[in-house]
Amino acid sequence: MNKLLIIPALFMLGGCVNQSVTQNNNTPPKTLSQEESIKVDAINKINGFVNLIKPLLMSSLKADPTGESGMDMCSASAQELTKDYNKKLSSDIKIRRTALKYRNVLNKPDNMDKQVMNQMIASKNISPVMIKTKNGYRVYQPLANLQPCLVCHGDMNDMNPKTVAKIKKYYPKDLANGFKLNDFRGVVVAEIKK
Repeated sequence: MNKLLIIPALFMLGGCVNQSVTQNNNTPPKTLSQEESIKVDAINKINGFVNLIKPLLMSSLKADPTGESGMDMCSASAQELTKDYNKKLSSDIKIRRTALKYRNVLNKPDNMDKQVMNQMIASKNISPVMIKTKNGYRVYQPLANLQPCLVCHGDMNDMNPKTVAKIKKYYPKDLANGFKLNDFRGVVVAEIKK
């Protein structure tokens, strides 16, 4: 299977996230607490996932700016790409995607996800958030709906009709449309076990 075509279902992540941890060269390195270190590592893992798909996204959109051809592969391969990435990580961390308005029911948020995302929307927080859980931590990296995202997640009346038909075919319970530029799209979550 050609994984270049699976990108639209991945929230257009390549264009939506670009976070990095930098340090001023004039100051001595800060010693991170254990929790800060966990958060930095989780953000790096999330960015690794995003950076893996960013070139694929750009290639896919260049080949088919309508997003139509990508819908066939998205329905079959989006989850596989995430699983493949997680196989490369240690067993104590897992990356996943979710949103309040999700497309694939496999990405349905749980109650904690909903609470965190609603808080991000209310506070307009665009920074990663770390939550302590019973079994470890969750780090949430918010995603904005940027221009490339609108191809598959914008107003259905403005999308290519063939793309809309494929969304309805593969995702009959789709909630992930109707977004405007810079709307909160969802999150990439790193779950870390203690």
